[in-house]
Amino acid sequence: MTTGVWDAPDRDAALAYAVEVAGEDGSKMFDPGEGDGPQLPPADMALFADPAWLAGFGDAMSQMFAHGVVGYVDDRLADGVGWGSFDVGAVRAPTIVLHGREDSIVDVAQASHTASIVPGARLEVVDGLAHLSIVLRIPETLTAP
Repeated sequence: MTTGVWDAPDRDAALAYAVEVAGEDGSKMFDPGEGDGPQLPPADMALFADPAWLAGFGDAMSQMFAHGVVGYVDDRLADGVGWGSFDVGAVRAPTIVLHGREDSIVDVAQASHTASIVPGARLEVVDGLAHLSIVLRIPETLTAP
C-alpha cells in the first residue's frame, strides 16, 4: 500500500488510493491474504492465530485509524522524501536496526541502508521473522549486552 501512496501525484490521489486499498477505517490494511499488497510470510501469518496478539493488534489498528486513513497518508507523504528534517549523521544514541529477513513489506536492503547511515548503528537481521513478527524479538534485543 505505501508505494501507491508515495507514488500518488497529490494528497487527494494518495487518500483515494489508501481508502481503496485499506478501507475508510484502515481495517483492510493488514488483512492477511487480501488486497494488492504483499502476501504475509508464515511468521507473520502465525501471529493472526494468537488470540492475545490479535487482540492487541486490533486495538492498535483501531487507534491508528481512529480518524480514518488521513493520518496514515500524511505520515507516509511526510516520510516519503527521506530523512530531511534532521541530520541522521548527528544521531549519538545507541541504535539497533532490527529487521526480519522474511519481511515481504520492507526489503532488508532498507534496514541495511539505515544502519549504514546512522553512526555506530548495529544491524540485526533475524532469520525466520518478518514485518510483524519481528516484534517478538524486541525484548531479547533490548536486554542483550
